[in-house]
Order: sequence, then structure tokens, then C-alpha cells
Amino acid sequence: MKRLRHPTVVRSAPRAAIRCLAFAVLLGVYTPTWSAATDDYRSGIEAFKQGRYADARDYFIRAYDAGRRDPTIFYNLGSAQFKLDDYTAARHAFEQIGDDPTWGPLAQYNLGLIEDNLLNTTKAQQHYRVAYATTPSEKLRHLAALKIVGPAPAMPTDDGWFGIVSMATGYDDNVVLLNDQSLIGVSNKQDNFAEVLASASGFVQGNVERGWRADVVGYYRGYRDLSDFDYGTAALGLTYNTLTPTAQWQVGGRANVQLVGGDPYSTMASLRAQVLRRVGAFSLRLRNDAGYVEGDGEFGYLTGWQNRLSVQLDRRIGSYSTRLGYELELNSRDDSATTTEFFSYSPTWNRIYADVTRTLSDRFDVQVRAEYQIGRYADENIEMQPDGSTVTAKRDDDRVNASLRLTHHISAAWDAFGEYAYSNNSSNFSQYEYQDNQLTIGIERLF
Repeated sequence: MKRLRHPTVVRSAPRAAIRCLAFAVLLGVYTPTWSAATDDYRSGIEAFKQGRYADARDYFIRAYDAGRRDPTIFYNLGSAQFKLDDYTAARHAFEQIGDDPTWGPLAQYNLGLIEDNLLNTTKAQQHYRVAYATTPSEKLRHLAALKIVGPAPAMPTDDGWFGIVSMATGYDDNVVLLNDQSLIGVSNKQDNFAEVLASASGFVQGNVERGWRADVVGYYRGYRDLSDFDYGTAALGLTYNTLTPTAQWQVGGRANVQLVGGDPYSTMASLRAQVLRRVGAFSLRLRNDAGYVEGDGEFGYLTGWQNRLSVQLDRRIGSYSTRLGYELELNSRDDSATTTEFFSYSPTWNRIYADVTRTLSDRFDVQVRAEYQIGRYADENIEMQPDGSTVTAKRDDDRVNASLRLTHHISAAWDAFGEYAYSNNSSNFSQYEYQDNQLTIGIERLF
């Protein structure tokens, strides 16, 4: 996804996974190319770039008092005041250029951001709609559309495709093989790994208002020694998008194949229905994925149906982006049975998750995420113990996942990141219990 920047831009919320991606806020200082800029104006530009927003505001006010009345002085003054959380003054500055043929749509978008921060949702929506209707810029029009309907999975603008390539390396102190939430094995060993992620999205017909979008994703993680735990996946999705003044609707399908240790593991086909819209100060996403899974070879016990229903709320407060979600997953699989044992692979999962992303500066973001999951399996397992006894019980799992991620925005296209992730799975069957710590560093390229 291309980061949308003005000559100097104040970054908004960073993306999250395959990573949640988000657009940069179009607030920043504009540097004129003509040589008649006053010393105070130039000093204001430099102060803003250095993060000295109070000094920048004072310099811009002096330039105004000295006779500057062009739209850029109001835009830059409003940007500095916004960074200082002086929303009343920033609103006044942007209102001065709200009807300007060049700067008006951008000013309207920024006025919407101000009203959102003041929890004036109705006014914010009015400004976003004006920006959407009047801008000649497809990028700004796309941003305004997303604000009207709320954050969506990263979508391309009308003028092309976007994508991301990520390469990383890391250390895992207890290699665990997971397919979605079906635990396959725990190594109880540590190892180093390398991974690569690539994705691309674009409209193959129409555009964000009404059209078909394709999504292609590929991921692979390989371990240095424990190659049996290598994991890969590839997916192709096609969805029909409809944009209305109050909501965005998506309906489509997705095919997914997975590999374990370099061998086929499972294939899945699913249907998706999703709606995104504003609810007060929040952005709401409702989604349902219904799919059929075909387990390959020795993993035939995974064959069956899966349904995931989720609700997610997003809200931005100043330099913080917050997210809260709940997901219900239902499974009806073939399970695994022998003459003496039975293993259920048909769990019901209840998940609740939350994450907070803080914009530290134009260059750095930090994200904290936490997730709690409760898994209850449909039928009783019958498992033989080493001493010859038999244990019969329904499997109950409780899982905690948490992560901390720091992203450095090297440029408009390049990011470097470091992440720590922790998992803890408890179960009434000891062989399914584990703790895992992972450290990852990597670099990403946006297209």
C-alpha cells in the first residue's frame, strides 16, 4: 500500500497483519518553492520538521502578521495547531481555506479529523463527504471514503494495485506448529527461522465504489534445524465491493492452500460477507467467513466445515489508534479415530483481542496487542497413557497471546521493524500445553 504523503506529512496509525495497513493522515507543512518566503515562514517550516510545534505556530503567526495571506500559511498554521491539540485554533485556520479550489478538499478532510477528535461525529462526516465530492485527487478521495465508512482492509485506489513484501529473521524458544487454531505439535526445542511475506491487491474491474477486487497473499517460514515445522500458505481472494454514503459492503470468496514441512497440509475454500460503517465515534466491522477444509494425506482428520463470525471496533484518539474485537469460530471436522483412541478436532473458539498503536513521531510507531482465547472441543478425547491407562475427557484449552512491535519508517516505501511475541496455551491434556517466546526483526517494502 502506498503511503500518501504531502511534502512533509504527520503520520497516522501504522498498519497491522497479514498486517493490518493504515493510511497516513494528510496533515503536514507545505514548503513553497518560490524564493519570496519570509524568514519567519521558513523558520516555521524548519521548526515543524524538527517537531517543535509551538515554535512553528509562533513563526507562522509572525509571518501572518507580516502580511502572508496565501492558503499555505493557513494550512501550515492549522497543522501546527493540530499537533498541539489546539483544535479550536486549527479549525479556524483550515476554515479560511475550506473553499479554496486547490486547498479546499484537503482542508475539509483535516476539518473532519479535528471534529473526530472532538467527538463531533456528525460534523466530521459532513467534512469528509465534502472532501470526497470535491477533490480531484484519487488518493484523497479514497481516504475520505474510508473515513466515511470506517477503516477497511487495505484497499487500492482507483489508479492501480498496491502490495507489500516483508522479509524477516528471528528466534523461537519453543517451536510450535499451528494451523489456524488446530495444534499439531510442540517441539520443546529452540531454533532460528527466516520468513517472507508478499501480498498484492487491486481492482480487476471497477473501483472502490463498485467493483471486483483481487487479493493475493503468500507466506513461508523456514527453520534452520527443525524443518518438519516449516510452514507455508498461499491464498487468492476475489470480492465485490459496494460503497454507499453510510457503509461499505463486501461479498466474495477465497481459496487457501497450506504446507507443513514442505508437504501439502490442507486446502480451504470460503465465502466472505462483510460490512464496514461508522457508529458514533467508532468504526465498526462485521464479518462472516464460512469455509470447507480438506485435510491432505495424514491430516485428513481436519476435513470439514468452519465458520468465523467477528465484530471489530476501531477508534483513533489523538496519536493513539485503538482496536477491540471478538470472534466466534465453529468447527465440524472428521476428527481422528483408531480402534482404541479418539481425538476431537472440532473446537468452538471464543476470542477477544485488543491492540493499541501509538504514533511516537513521523518515523516511529509502537504497537501493543493482547488476545485471550477459549477453546472447547465437541467430543470427548479417548487417549492412551504411557502406563496403559485411558483418559477420557473433552479437551479444554485456554490461550493467551501478546506482542510488542516497534516500526521505524525509513522512507515512504521502506519500514524496518522489531517484534516480541509471547504465547501460552493451557489444556487439560498436558501434551497440548506450551509456552513460546519469539523475537523477530525484519524489513518491509511497500509498493
